[in-house]
Amino acid sequence: MNPVLIIIDMQKDFFKKDELVNQQERLVSSINELIASFRGHDKPIVWIKQTWKADLTNAQLGNKRSSVKMVIEGTEGNELLDGLDFNKIDYLVTKTQYSGFF
Repeated sequence: MNPVLIIIDMQKDFFKKDELVNQQERLVSSINELIASFRGHDKPIVWIKQTWKADLTNAQLGNKRSSVKMVIEGTEGNELLDGLDFNKIDYLVTKTQYSGFF
């Protein structure tokens, strides 16, 4: 068996609600522990980020209709949470759908 660590949507825009802001430090720490374990065993790490263009041309219909502007390419809100141990050797997948497996 070849395990892979997949980390999905750990972007700043998704963590703006108060109850999530209070959980960030613990979440980042836990994710980094998993990352260290996988790197220690030379196992791959895949990051999946949702990213939309500023004009929402690649966003889902519901977001286009409501003009929800989040995870916009090039904005701070599209960046990974501060403190996450992303490394250039990791894989990065950009998605425009809610599911990273669609």
